[in-house]
Amino acid sequence: MKRLLSKIAKDYEIALDDMKDIVYQKLDDDMVTGGKGFTWIDERGQAILDEIMPQKQLRRGIVKGKCPNRRFVWVVDREHMQKVAVRVPIKLQNRLAGKLVHFIEKKDEQGESAFDYVKI
Repeated sequence: MKRLLSKIAKDYEIALDDMKDIVYQKLDDDMVTGGKGFTWIDERGQAILDEIMPQKQLRRGIVKGKCPNRRFVWVVDREHMQKVAVRVPIKLQNRLAGKLVHFIEKKDEQGESAFDYVKI
């Protein structure tokens, strides 16, 4: 099934212009249809983009307690054996104590890490 390039760029958190450059360099012309704002990528093109684009690594850990800020909980990361603050929805903060949760790491321009809860 074909997907819009703008939605694919949003999924990878990449600017649309940068994504267009990658698509026109790496994919064949028959994998890309449409023009201007409505560029479509077929299944073969999506598979190639999945191989090219970096995937965010899903991490997991056990919630050890609440942070002073209601939007965060303390989680012990199993792979890296460190305690990190993970941003969660406020309504879930009281329900996650002692449970295994999944989260991803996001880095900003300064190189600082932030962790966000991922519902699976």
